[in-house]
Amino acid sequence: MKRLNRTLSVKSTPRECFFYAYRIRSCAAVLLVTCSTLACSHSDSDRQLRVDYVVDGDTVVVEGNETIRLAGINAPEYSRQSSKSEPFALEALLALRERVDGTTVNLVSVPESHDQYGRTLAYLEDSGGRDVQLDLILRGYGYAIAWPPNVSRAEQYFAAESRAREAERGVWSQRDLIPVRAEDIDSSGFNLIVGTVISVQKTAKSRVYNLRGGLKVFIDDSDWNTYWNQTELKQWTDQLVEVRGWVFRLGDNFGLKIRHPLMLKTVRVGAE
Repeated sequence: MKRLNRTLSVKSTPRECFFYAYRIRSCAAVLLVTCSTLACSHSDSDRQLRVDYVVDGDTVVVEGNETIRLAGINAPEYSRQSSKSEPFALEALLALRERVDGTTVNLVSVPESHDQYGRTLAYLEDSGGRDVQLDLILRGYGYAIAWPPNVSRAEQYFAAESRAREAERGVWSQRDLIPVRAEDIDSSGFNLIVGTVISVQKTAKSRVYNLRGGLKVFIDDSDWNTYWNQTELKQWTDQLVEVRGWVFRLGDNFGLKIRHPLMLKTVRVGAE
């Protein structure tokens, strides 16, 4: 299979396909396996590089000293001072290290190629063509995220997260800690939050959903018009919602910006 992944591509000729069909009976079957949701199709922009160092559960350094931030996942925050690490941060780091450290991986490019820190954003596939982020999420070592325009695998990752959550794997075993109530937010950083929408505001460029406790959830009009089904989400007041993302200070309270519907879901109608 490793040789096949290096040789066969979407540009393969019928003659090449016949060669593979002869060797393993069906070229189509090989394409189905190697280009499935577990091992996404390679493109001309993909790169094969050796992983030199694993930084944490969602970041690696590859040859050439290039830092790669795994797209579509957010792992628990890891600190060299173990007392400051979030639960399961070390487990996520060790799982990623075991999977890819010292091996050659495939970096699958995404539309937005770098984050605000200059790190390269990419989907990561191991030497066998398997989706590394998907495996980490299935094992409960990271949260699925959807941040446009890098959302081609988002639905798959959120589905995997649902399975991990139902099985209470990894971070999802912390039933008393996750999700956090909006009233209890006291610091910035990534979080999974549940709270009741008490009011909705429309500003010049965004919609603001005020949750009980002071948290404000922002959705820019450009994202709203592109990704949301507006007929379904016109009336959110008094609904209990679960939202995820990076919390930031906003005066005496906190704010959170989301860009895709997968980052928010309705839990039930009615106040808490």
